[in-house]
Amino acid sequence: MRISVVRSPLYGHRSGLPVDPNVDYNWQNQGLQTFRMLLMPHQGAWQDAGVVRAAEEFINPVPVVYQGIHPGTRPQADSFLSVDAPNVVVSAIKVAESGNDLIFRCYETAGRPALASIDFRFAKKRWSGKFRPSEIKTLRMDTRTGTIREVNLLEE
Repeated sequence: MRISVVRSPLYGHRSGLPVDPNVDYNWQNQGLQTFRMLLMPHQGAWQDAGVVRAAEEFINPVPVVYQGIHPGTRPQADSFLSVDAPNVVVSAIKVAESGNDLIFRCYETAGRPALASIDFRFAKKRWSGKFRPSEIKTLRMDTRTGTIREVNLLEE
């Protein structure tokens, strides 16, 4: 197993050009470098081990916002949305390029067909659909009516 942490192509390709070590070259990683790495030993196929979900959780940790102690009526934990298929991920949520609709980008992670339901809890709406292996789907939610429809990658 091997990993490249920092690249320095200026020194690596040795083009014969004079190199000034006191100059910050735009194409070289310089300065303090930090990184995190997760090793995930597992048995069986990676598709069954939840590797993609673990990677998403590792790369995008849930922020903790401390609100103090108060007798609120909301549950201690809740979710903005949820997906019932373990091999389908919602990877992006954004405002549409045209209009005020919301765009949800989803994809199948294990290279296997999937039937998934996405529960948009914040809007009290649900969408169900089939994913082909490695398929990317873009869903568009009308913010006025709550209607959810599948659109292409250009949001049309």
